[in-house]
Amino acid sequence: MNIRFLAYSYLILSSHAFVSNPLIYKQFRKMKLTYHMYVKKNENVFLPIKTSVVQNIACIMKDDISNDLLYFMKFYHLSQDNVINYFYIVFYELLSLSIRNEENTILQLRISLINIMLYILLKNVIINHYLHHYGQ
Repeated sequence: MNIRFLAYSYLILSSHAFVSNPLIYKQFRKMKLTYHMYVKKNENVFLPIKTSVVQNIACIMKDDISNDLLYFMKFYHLSQDNVINYFYIVFYELLSLSIRNEENTILQLRISLINIMLYILLKNVIINHYLHHYGQ
């Protein structure tokens, strides 16, 4: 069976609000059981997809929360415009440290600090120094 068909049928059939006829209910139940058996057989196929989806959601969440905090700070005039870029990378790295569930947090802290320093170095030295002088 096509996996998309099975997924859609499970979503539609998971609510029993539209099922009033017992004969139709038995057919729906058979389709649900077929879907569950298919997922159970192919569990090793769905596991990498599930982990990649979780990683992508965490990345989107970190970026969104960082942007919301910066927007809040800018809206209420809690920071200046030239400092906002530095706050973004610090918020982003702090959120990534808090979301990770790894055992070696000291190593991850060092990597995050290196990321922050590299961002500041690239922003100040390369972009501001070289590109700013070429524009004038």
